[in-house]
Amino acid sequence: PAATEPPALLAVGRAFGYLLIGRHAGLLLYFPFVLPALGLFLLHGRRSAARWALAGVVLALTLAFAVELAALPFTPGGGAPDRATALLRMPGNRLLAALYPAFLLLVSRIAPRWPAFAGWGLAALTIGPLLFTPFGAPVADSTVHAHVRGRPLAIWPLELPWLARLPDYGRLEAVDGPIFYRRDEVDERGAQLGFLGGIASNAWLVRGAPLAAANLVLRNLAPDNEVRIALAGDERRLSFRDVPPRGVRESLRLVPRRPSKRLALAGGERLFYRLRVETARGARPRWRSGVRRGDYLGVELAYLGGDAYLEQDLYGAAWLGCGAPPEVRAGDVFQVLVRLANHSPNRWPATGAARVRLGSRWLAADGTVLGESLRTDLERPLDPGATLVQWQRVEAPRRPGRYVLELEPLFEGVSWFGDRQEGARCRLEVGVLPP
Repeated sequence: PAATEPPALLAVGRAFGYLLIGRHAGLLLYFPFVLPALGLFLLHGRRSAARWALAGVVLALTLAFAVELAALPFTPGGGAPDRATALLRMPGNRLLAALYPAFLLLVSRIAPRWPAFAGWGLAALTIGPLLFTPFGAPVADSTVHAHVRGRPLAIWPLELPWLARLPDYGRLEAVDGPIFYRRDEVDERGAQLGFLGGIASNAWLVRGAPLAAANLVLRNLAPDNEVRIALAGDERRLSFRDVPPRGVRESLRLVPRRPSKRLALAGGERLFYRLRVETARGARPRWRSGVRRGDYLGVELAYLGGDAYLEQDLYGAAWLGCGAPPEVRAGDVFQVLVRLANHSPNRWPATGAARVRLGSRWLAADGTVLGESLRTDLERPLDPGATLVQWQRVEAPRRPGRYVLELEPLFEGVSWFGDRQEGARCRLEVGVLPP
């Protein structure tokens, strides 16, 4: 069973550790002379009662901040930003920045000299990347935390309990929990995540219960691409050679061995699953015009959900009416009015990668399927027994003639309704005129 509250000492100790060595807010990383100052204090100033009192005040304030941060829920509430959110908005430990001079006042004598040089060396490793990327200039959609993407800062602990507060992380709401991703490595495209080409990127699936399996649809855009995707111990390697302009799709089912991290937080236990996507190449989608952020994509990834979500019975569509114009112009996009009832035992989802949509296809007079037309999202989720009345967009064929328009709902990424039930299709005869 999920824990309701974390053990107090464990939560405070974890928050205290993040305040010291967290990659976004670690005091020892962003104020590198703290360690040499403490060493010189213990070597020369340990007999000074005033300096011990100063050290005690610094420790007490740090613990007070840790206690406050440990009590925060994983998801921030509305209103003014809490301390963790304010702390993480800019690089460095802003809560303890005012205490930095206190550490220097602990030093009464600099002897030997090597601790000072050690401080400069540590500063080169931790502050250097920040100084050379003050605004994240070398990366797409730069953030003030772009410097933590690479080593050495990337090897330090990521503040997972504060993931929802990190300004350089985006959040995609999936069907069974959020997915967090770096904004400068991953581009959110509706219900899909676009991973930049030629790099390795991480995303985090955060759940309140164990994830038995993750069903994904991957679309590769780049020719001669090598893709490696891993989820908490389960890994796939894919090779793509010749790739059409709109990419190649692959369905994947990953079974994580165990959570990458299990944390008891205020408000309940959270399980963190690391999703790592590495691509050898990237490609700019050829059907896009102009230069846009994230156009150099390696793969697009859609998270459909777990097995139970995809296996739910949604296939109970009942057509109450559908109407289209008797004649349309070739190539035109027009609308048809549909009235559809949900006679299944489950609610039709209208959001997420795996959702119910309204599909259409064109048939020749003899019933031959000529191709699929546009898909339209539901205006709202549809409960069992409810009726939906809305407009559906359709694109006419390019050649004039007499056609049959077939309308049918589908569970995106899973199945067309007509493959699972009778009476799921509505057919209309439409004449297509020259443009």
